[in-house]
Amino acid sequence: MEPYEPIVLQNQKEWDANVASMDQYTVPWLDLDMESVLAFAEGTLSGFHKPSGNIQIPMLRKIRKLLYGDIKGKKVLCLASGGGQQSAVFSLLGAEVTVADISQGQLNGDIKAARHYGYEIQTVQCSMTDLSVLRPTRSILCTSPFPSASSPTSCPCTKKFTGF
Repeated sequence: MEPYEPIVLQNQKEWDANVASMDQYTVPWLDLDMESVLAFAEGTLSGFHKPSGNIQIPMLRKIRKLLYGDIKGKKVLCLASGGGQQSAVFSLLGAEVTVADISQGQLNGDIKAARHYGYEIQTVQCSMTDLSVLRPTRSILCTSPFPSASSPTSCPCTKKFTGF
């Protein structure tokens, strides 16, 4: 038994429940247009939920440009960020996206978004405490919205997979 197995199983159960209740983080973004996606990537649009305006803090704009700018053709791992939101933005910007998430329901959101927009995506159901099911590769970016809240071992796993 993996030392974190009880935590992993509880986390999976909670995310599956979030998907069933259509929590805001589990509903894929199926109404994106390229103008908004590009504005988001440039940091001139703070988000896709209404109301949404410009990012007023210059450092946040720089961070947004670092994450989303010049991503076309690059490999991105969306770690523990299934649901069809982050993967949709990265994919629409031209990245090669792999999503690893503990919840198949979350991954189904990524698959739904990919079908809706017509891009390819790789999805893998796994815990971020054990990424051994993923082939080692060099991702240009490993993104995870809540790594410290989801896993006691996210940093070592990220390092192992991305080579950072």
